[in-house]
Amino acid sequence: FADMGQIVVKGLKLIQFKKCNISNIAIRKSDSFILIMKSSTVQIENCNIEHTSGSMMSITSTQTVIISSIKIHSAISYWSYINELAAILECINSMVFILMNSVLKDNTGSLVSLSNIKTSVLQKNMVVNCISLKHGALYIESLMIAKIYLHHNDFLQCHCIHGSGALTLRYLVNDKREENRFEEMSFTIASSKFLGCTSQNNGAAVLLVHKLNKYINANIHIQDSIFVKNQATNGGSVAVYGFRHFTVARCNFIYNAANVSGGAIFVLNTNQTTFINNTFTKNKAHEGNGGSICLINFNETNIYQNHFDNNY
Repeated sequence: FADMGQIVVKGLKLIQFKKCNISNIAIRKSDSFILIMKSSTVQIENCNIEHTSGSMMSITSTQTVIISSIKIHSAISYWSYINELAAILECINSMVFILMNSVLKDNTGSLVSLSNIKTSVLQKNMVVNCISLKHGALYIESLMIAKIYLHHNDFLQCHCIHGSGALTLRYLVNDKREENRFEEMSFTIASSKFLGCTSQNNGAAVLLVHKLNKYINANIHIQDSIFVKNQATNGGSVAVYGFRHFTVARCNFIYNAANVSGGAIFVLNTNQTTFINNTFTKNKAHEGNGGSICLINFNETNIYQNHFDNNY
């Protein structure tokens, strides 16, 4: 596809894009080059997006979206108050979203934006050298009980001004209805790397925000992952706000820095926090507290078999 008008697809059972090249296309801030709506299954495989401006694909109200082995290179997305979810790839109000085995390199703006997805899986992807204004390379927001899994992903040199350089999750559920009391939101990062990410805000690698709701059982797990040379205002690598359960296990935090507090991790308003078998080495909090970890306003913290070396 090159220099074509907008493509709109609606109401099909199966949509497949294979071995497509999308290049040298500029789209207005409020539009998408390809718009897919109310379909059953969307499959995108072995496609390249390069030297483009604006949203290239927006998928809404679809049952299953599977994207594999794509490359996004030298593309630009535009954030605006009109469309805060603007990204090169957007998926909204769908049941399942899967992104795997893909490379996103040398891009500007948010790369992938997910909103109200019941189950999201990102696996074996590499994001390199992304610069964004608002939300970081990957932005996820949800108004529903959601399951989100990130396994074996690498985020290298991702930079952002107002959000996390690599990954921002905003969980917006505020529903006290009886039927939601025992539902569980879960977010898991496993076997991933976050290297050299920066943010002028909080959480250079991972920023997780949730307005605490006692009726929602929200669990955050970060495990078997590596965080090296990330830097932010609070939480050099990770910043977490308002989740009920937050667990970090078997991770390495090395040479991370916060301009204020929490050289590696900053946690605020979380009910239960657990750290198990982690290593914190030479992390810094320049002006505040917690060279490795800063915890504020919490009910219970468990720290088991962690190693701390020269954090200050």
